Amino acid sequence: MDLSPHTLLALLAGALTLEFAVGQILAQLNQGYPPPKLPEHLGHLYTPEKYARALEYKRERHRLSVFGGWAGYLAVMGLLLSGGFAGIDAWIRGFEPNTPWHSLLFLGMLYLGSDLLSLPIQLYATFVVEARYGFNTTTPGTFLLDKLKTYALALLVGGPLVYGLLTIILHWGTGFWWRAWILAMAVSVGMGYLYTSLLLPIFNKLSPLPEGPLLHAIQQLTLRLHFPHGRVVCMDASKRSTKANAFFSGFGRQKTIVLTDNLLHDHTDAETVAVLAHEIGHYTLRHTWVQMGISAITTGAILFILSLVLFSLGMSKAMGASEWVVHVNLLAAGMLFSPINLVIGLFTNSLSRRQEYRADAFAAEQVPAQDLAAALGRLASNSLDDLFPHPAYVRAYYSHPTIPERLEALGALIAKD
Repeated sequence: MDLSPHTLLALLAGALTLEFAVGQILAQLNQGYPPPKLPEHLGHLYTPEKYARALEYKRERHRLSVFGGWAGYLAVMGLLLSGGFAGIDAWIRGFEPNTPWHSLLFLGMLYLGSDLLSLPIQLYATFVVEARYGFNTTTPGTFLLDKLKTYALALLVGGPLVYGLLTIILHWGTGFWWRAWILAMAVSVGMGYLYTSLLLPIFNKLSPLPEGPLLHAIQQLTLRLHFPHGRVVCMDASKRSTKANAFFSGFGRQKTIVLTDNLLHDHTDAETVAVLAHEIGHYTLRHTWVQMGISAITTGAILFILSLVLFSLGMSKAMGASEWVVHVNLLAAGMLFSPINLVIGLFTNSLSRRQEYRADAFAAEQVPAQDLAAALGRLASNSLDDLFPHPAYVRAYYSHPTIPERLEALGALIAKD
């Protein structure tokens, strides 16, 4: 890059401010969006009292999000404009001059500092807001243990991966990007294989779904749809939250179907099977592969662009360093790319919402559409979902259509039958 450090500093500050401003504007639009009176056809989801409670839940989460957003923005901008990032780098350099380990310490300190900065907000969100609305079941002990496990994983798994990336960058120079892309794709595939067998059990207990009508119905569905899988397990999500979910992870016969205990407790067997049919729809319609392909393309493109800016001395000086520093430039590139992530999100979220409609339609061909509609309605009601977010907020951040939109689409399918 031929731009001066002052110009680059202005670009970095501008990119951060643009991302922050867009996020705040969208959040304010969403919060100020006049909630319509609950339509009569959605009266089965919320009573007037429960709908008012859902709106208040939305307001509380909004206030917390705004506070957290401002805290993070001011902290990063303060460090950027004061040369604080370079100061941290210089402090570490005083006792660890070896570049890869130096870089790991720098990035690790920023990760830990960022998490500790947000810790009061995490605690308030978990033990005040979520508890106030009956969602939190996390104990302080579980919260602390989760934190320690997360830090351990960051150290034992994230550390070697970052070290590998830094080694590739320093060894291959500007040609590092496609080698780093191969590493990223290998990690992505590896996580798909290991998530339910290695990572998820660190945080949750997975128990085989007991013999009975539900397991039999799931087996019949997967056989009919030629959906290869291994285990069907129940996850103890209720030790942290009352919210329900279902998903599968892995490839081929290594796929594991995971149903949370909240889903099994709050939903009928027919509704649970309908939710699973929706998830199988993503697999059958190749949505999983499409998403992986898009992720591979965007990752490669970002790494290529990164290779064009990562070795800029001016970028390091814009961050306050006196010489080129790889980890300082990595951080700066992340700031510079932040608005690009918003644009990429518009595309990927739009595609994801279309895929959700198609997966719903697929499920409605395999099980009674009424069962899926009932499951979606109950999930929304039990979670106090925002039924009417601002359309711009949906386009920017929602990977799923809103529940009223999905129910309307399912209603059209039911009417056709």
